[in-house]
Amino acid sequence: MLRLILSRDFLSSPIFRNIFKRKKFVMGEEFLIILPNATLESSKKRAEELRNGVKDLHINHEERDFRITISAGVAVLPKHGNSISEVVRQSDRALYQVKALGRDQVVIAQHYA
Repeated sequence: MLRLILSRDFLSSPIFRNIFKRKKFVMGEEFLIILPNATLESSKKRAEELRNGVKDLHINHEERDFRITISAGVAVLPKHGNSISEVVRQSDRALYQVKALGRDQVVIAQHYA
């Protein structure tokens, strides 16, 4: 489960206000979600559900609206690697593909060679 928590102290902090005074704002946090025993298809479906779910979130602070998008790279054992570290590398490569394609989408990693 992913929860976005913005405390009142953070929202009123000088750091937050200075960041959001800019005309364009991009902030990226990377995290890993492990879905034990999930298939490639169900993993992609979960990533799409998460991506589409946050699209509907509207954050308003000091009369400014902000939106959140998710870019995801999906990889599974053993299709994308023989070890967890290799699968993580493959999902990271897929994430870079997403960023090159314009973000806010889900990409499945290439087959492990």
